[in-house]
Amino acid sequence: TIAGELAGGKPVTIYGFLARALQRRRAADAGGVTLLSCDNLSENGQRLRALLLDFLERSDPGLAQWTADHCSFPAPWSTASCRPPQMPI
Repeated sequence: TIAGELAGGKPVTIYGFLARALQRRRAADAGGVTLLSCDNLSENGQRLRALLLDFLERSDPGLAQWTADHCSFPAPWSTASCRPPQMPI
């Protein structure tokens, strides 16, 4: 559960797994990453950013700041990706 992860338990949610990966990248001085949501929902990048940073603020405020400074969360949602392919006449 998220509560268990925030208490230092092993990752079981996407936020816990992302936190672990970002901790390792920061420790290795490997730079940030682009976290791209492919769920086709509007504002998905902003939602992921807000939820992940909230999780990180509760578990590791330094990592939250590093993530905010070094990672991007684009929102690639487009109705064009939902259209069926055009059929030749």
